[in-house]
Amino acid sequence: MKKLITIRPILRSEVEAVCTVFNHKDVIAGLGGFTMTDTVRNAAFGNRPGLLAAWDGDTPVGAMMVGGRPQVHLMKYGSVGVIPSYRRCRVSTALYLGFTLQG
Repeated sequence: MKKLITIRPILRSEVEAVCTVFNHKDVIAGLGGFTMTDTVRNAAFGNRPGLLAAWDGDTPVGAMMVGGRPQVHLMKYGSVGVIPSYRRCRVSTALYLGFTLQG
């Protein structure tokens, strides 16, 4: 059965839930280390928002942060993480597409 996933910016009350995606035991090794709550908060609610999350209902299953913005019209892809049970379901692809369209 296909899973219906929603890609959207996060709310302030969802910062810690999204941190659990980046800090999942199977995701953290690929990202190179622990992701702090402040990092997620700054990426989501800074001057230029740069965080999207994938949701299965009320549960975050993936997230992606912008790696940097060297110029106003440019954006670097950054950290992307998807929990293992949702891998190979095109969640990362949808997150990359969301940022590509935002850029």
